[in-house]
Amino acid sequence: MKIKILLSARDPGAAFNILTLYEILKRSGQFDVYIAASRPAFDIIASKCVQPYPFIFRDRETDVFFEGDPKASLFDLADKVLKLFSPDFVITGLSSYGAGIDEALIARSPVKTAVFQDFWGDLNLSLLKTPDIVFTMDSFASKLTEKRFGDIKCQVTGHPKLFHLKQKNISALLEKIRNDFDIHEQSVISFFDQPLFIPGREEIISCLMDMLKKSENKGRIIFFYKGHPKYREEGAEFMAFVRKEGLNAFDISSYLDPMPFLAVSDVVTTMFSSCTTDHALLTFVSDDVSGIAVSLMNRSVKEYYKSVSGLDKLPLLSMNIGEYLDMDSDNIQSLIDLAGDETKKNEYKNNCNRYIKEFSMESFISILNENL
Repeated sequence: MKIKILLSARDPGAAFNILTLYEILKRSGQFDVYIAASRPAFDIIASKCVQPYPFIFRDRETDVFFEGDPKASLFDLADKVLKLFSPDFVITGLSSYGAGIDEALIARSPVKTAVFQDFWGDLNLSLLKTPDIVFTMDSFASKLTEKRFGDIKCQVTGHPKLFHLKQKNISALLEKIRNDFDIHEQSVISFFDQPLFIPGREEIISCLMDMLKKSENKGRIIFFYKGHPKYREEGAEFMAFVRKEGLNAFDISSYLDPMPFLAVSDVVTTMFSSCTTDHALLTFVSDDVSGIAVSLMNRSVKEYYKSVSGLDKLPLLSMNIGEYLDMDSDNIQSLIDLAGDETKKNEYKNNCNRYIKEFSMESFISILNENL
């Protein structure tokens, strides 16, 4: 009889990791594998021809518990899922905000549980239950998680997205995006937004607007804006501004898969998002990806992310993978300059190749079997 593994996800970053684990576990032939998910992860997983079990707690858009919501109902649904699949082991994705299917399964599971971490040091204990093990990307993530949360077991597995990305034809994805958006010799700058409630976000948006407004090369720039999947409406004002300023700008928030837009960008900008990791992984996987990721920060954003992650800056930056731009003091115009800086791009690619480690399907299966 095969071992039954239940996977779950509710956030986009987790969805791609969980999809990869699903494929790996199915290929091994050792496991019966099931997925339960809520939106937006549900839509991403379903779009890849894998039908997850729908976890609908509140409504079809925000299946997340916050203070004041009926937590008992969340537990009831988790119990229903666990009874339906009767797993031998539960692996969930991770989201920093609120509580949903992942946290409820960890809290209610009668069998061993694991969380697959996709951001250094992150762990959601909103329902006051720790998993039996945290699967991490690298040794730094393990050490940071142990430092922040004390007596917790961590195991380095590497980046499962590498396995997923190597199945993609990156060249074909790039060709399609360039044709769809009429990209030829223009510089492509993308901004991957974060939730509205993050302190300092509005100031960063304002600086970006000012940069775009003052640019002397508007006709040579294509700008992609991707709103946070849970807060897509937040980008309407920003998009109205950039279009008014005459930029060739596109709102790509409705696209479920960000990878093609990351791959085609000369400069990927965000505040403190895992999309910087995704871009580095794409750069590692494909010689056709030539760009650079930039973390946009100011004092308020930095203080907020230190409070939730324990980090002053992304660990990738310590490996010289990407650029850091202090919006309080640095020259925001340098973003446009970076788009055409081939030396910087080559340094970025070389550092991606130097520091990113391969992900082994066999190694992960071995680690999983050791923890069952």
